[in-house]
Amino acid sequence: MLRIYLMRQWSGLSDPLLEDSLCEVASMGHFAGLALNADRIPDESAILQCRHMLARHHLRQGWFKAVDGRLREPGYHLSRGTMVDATLQKASGSTKHKPASVTRRRARRAKGAGISLA
Repeated sequence: MLRIYLMRQWSGLSDPLLEDSLCEVASMGHFAGLALNADRIPDESAILQCRHMLARHHLRQGWFKAVDGRLREPGYHLSRGTMVDATLQKASGSTKHKPASVTRRRARRAKGAGISLA
């Protein structure tokens, strides 16, 4: 659970998103030491209970300092990151192939003119 808590802090994921990521992102499940079967993956309520227990016993800062120290010894630097979803989506049509009059009208409307001179 400590590794799961650390991943939550580093990635900025909510408890429900972290639960889903542990199931769907192989590297996160591997880091947490979980097998690919979904039987042993903690749900969001277990992750929440772990966070509350750590806060109640004032253990969070000590663990982060210990982990940071262990990573700095070999020269690593730990910082908070952002997970990026690489899902591809169809883009809207290009304006390059539209007549110039259509593009100018859209530009005027976007600027708040609301008047079409065509």
